[in-house]
Amino acid sequence: MKRSAPFLFVGLLAATSCGSSSNLSAGAPPESVATAPLLLNVEEVEEAIASEYPEQLRRDGVVGTARLRLLVDTDGIPAEVRLLESSGYPQLDEAAARVAVVLRFSPATNSNGEPLRVWASFPISFRVR
Repeated sequence: MKRSAPFLFVGLLAATSCGSSSNLSAGAPPESVATAPLLLNVEEVEEAIASEYPEQLRRDGVVGTARLRLLVDTDGIPAEVRLLESSGYPQLDEAAARVAVVLRFSPATNSNGEPLRVWASFPISFRVR
């Protein structure tokens, strides 16, 4: 039996700078984000979604989107992952968090081109095609 591949929908909705620790301690506002992080490894993320999609939910046609809040570090790797909005299915939310560990981004930058740590909203959808 041919297995249906999940539909991948990933994208950054928003990015906000965390500021440096020196700026935060001085009370200065965080730096402006000139360039938001961009997903670099779409194929690897698609594979992770396919492997993490709970088999029973896939067979039952259960679909959903979990919206994650990621702290994307200056190296483009998520340093923190939080559930921002549930898919409505705890198993899909947990699978989305497992997918998040493979996400790799180009780092966000300020107007001088320097990398920034930013919080970003990122949806991961599980769909049966």
